[in-house]
Amino acid sequence: MRGTLARALETREVSRMARGRQDPDEWDIEYDPTAEFDSTWHRAESVSMSGSEASSAEPPVTVEVDDAGVVIGVSLAADWKKSVDPRALHTAVVSAVQAVTMQVLARNAEQMDPTAERSASGASADVPDLSPLNPSDVQRLLDEVYADVDRFAEQVSQRLDRTASVTSAGGHVQGSATKGQIHDLSIDSNWSSVARKAEIETELNDVLRKLGEQSSAGDLAQGPQSRAISELKSLVSDPQLFLRRIGLPSQY
Repeated sequence: MRGTLARALETREVSRMARGRQDPDEWDIEYDPTAEFDSTWHRAESVSMSGSEASSAEPPVTVEVDDAGVVIGVSLAADWKKSVDPRALHTAVVSAVQAVTMQVLARNAEQMDPTAERSASGASADVPDLSPLNPSDVQRLLDEVYADVDRFAEQVSQRLDRTASVTSAGGHVQGSATKGQIHDLSIDSNWSSVARKAEIETELNDVLRKLGEQSSAGDLAQGPQSRAISELKSLVSDPQLFLRRIGLPSQY
């Protein structure tokens, strides 16, 4: 009777251990009653981390900018209210704009080739202009270039040295910016708490795009452009040819 009872208890224990393990090869390993709890805890931690990473893959606010760092689009995640209080939405938007703008500017700085412009302007024409230049021709060209540069500086000053202020068509979003940098953005939190995502995106885009157009350099970032400036660049791109055209020895 004792032997039968012992075998029954042993069979019951083996059966219980088998249910707690998926791999029968592990049955001969000493059973640790805490092992199953440790395994479950690690799996729960892994799921939590994966969930966090999944949510970070779609930030509450996504901003798109052009190569000059000007905002061209803003979108909100479908569940943006889970991570951003509607009363703090303006802060989240400004932070997203600043972050992506810095990334674009840093990338542009890394890709900038200081020899690119010189190489482009230095490409010689098939038949170079060998017509002589007298001092009055050179002075006329310089006067035109100076005038064009002054006009360009005035345009830059008018656009960048003032603060642009914009209110959305719906009246719920307001913002201001100077030199392309947004320094104030306000959103009606009562409205954003109940408004549809598309409505909020529409008013945000309305304000941010206009601020970019009115306060950033835009096409002025390419520098002054005029016929006289292009002619001067062409002349100085080949110093030896320029010296010959003004009547000086090319090795001077």
